Amino acid sequence: MNKLEKDIEGKRIALEQWLREVYGESYGDFFGERDIGYDHWDGIEGILKTAFEDENLERFSEACLDNILFFISRGEEGGRIIAWFRPDNRSLSNIADLKIKNFVVLCKHALKSGEDYCDYQLAYCFHKLESLSKDMEKILLDFFKKKAIYTKRLALVSLTKHRVANLENYIIELWDTKDEWAGLNCLEALKVSGCNDELFKQYKKVLLNSNDEYIRENAEKF
Repeated sequence: MNKLEKDIEGKRIALEQWLREVYGESYGDFFGERDIGYDHWDGIEGILKTAFEDENLERFSEACLDNILFFISRGEEGGRIIAWFRPDNRSLSNIADLKIKNFVVLCKHALKSGEDYCDYQLAYCFHKLESLSKDMEKILLDFFKKKAIYTKRLALVSLTKHRVANLENYIIELWDTKDEWAGLNCLEALKVSGCNDELFKQYKKVLLNSNDEYIRENAEKF
């Protein structure tokens, strides 16, 4: 373990100690509003800037990559470590010049690390890329295959942007989860891609009959 990895580990230990104090017995049931209240995010962002810009993340240990993904997960409300909030911002990170090569390392590690809050942030950022290689498309599809609905939803946004093959199948798969919020993503994907107008009308009709006023209002906008 080099000095940078040790420093990252130390930041992780300090953040976890604070989180345990804040959450108490409910530690692990995270809420981003609390997490972003940590007073020492500047220090974390500073050390990650060094890692993102000056290092090849492929050389980092799996434990260190775990720590970096933990920071990404806990900082999701800030949208800074991974710039997943604004689609018009082409940067992958708001704290550093995160190169595609290092971004891919983070994605691949996230895919083998189980379900986590970092997944949807990474998946959503794929829509910022100009195009997808076969390898990048596979990574994005693997995010879509995760169990978490929100991860699948934001992965679909990116899949739609890149008009991947068999997009309609992924839309149907997400629709079949019967999650109405995901249904809105399906409606948007059908509208943007134009891949099946009849399916669009069918899905819109269902959502317009939702018991949730917000779902109805947003379905009407399409």
